[in-house]
Amino acid sequence: MPNWCLNKLTVEHSDPAMVDRFEQTYNAGKTCNEFIPMPEHIGDEWFDWCVDNWGTKWDIGADIGTDKEERYGLKATRVGNQISCSFDSAWSPPIGLYEKLVELGYNVKASYFEPGMAFCGIYDNGFDNYIEYTNKDMIPVALWNEFDMEHFFSDDEIEA
Repeated sequence: MPNWCLNKLTVEHSDPAMVDRFEQTYNAGKTCNEFIPMPEHIGDEWFDWCVDNWGTKWDIGADIGTDKEERYGLKATRVGNQISCSFDSAWSPPIGLYEKLVELGYNVKASYFEPGMAFCGIYDNGFDNYIEYTNKDMIPVALWNEFDMEHFFSDDEIEA
């Protein structure tokens, strides 16, 4: 069982067809595989391939209306050519996916928080501000507030 990394992602593209593509594959739970396809006959190497190429063990998305394995994401919200979504990923954020989306002309802004391994960060169009923390004071206030982090720390850790 993995530690879950909490993610918030906003993507935008000037081409409505590219926005449609992201929205449809995210809501189907096939986002990573759509933009960085896993080789068909990968066999036992699938785990290493996913982590090396996507940045996380499993694909991400909401997996709405399917009987497939459970995903840990909420339905994407779309306003014009911008999509926002929240999802959990296995152990780490899908940085490989974000890099590919930027390469394809998407504007990508993401934040992530992995309380079990004590790291968090902000990804902004190719720049990943990754932070390993040992106390709450090392966490940027914006991330602290965005993920409502006081629920992940004991009272004495918060007051420290």
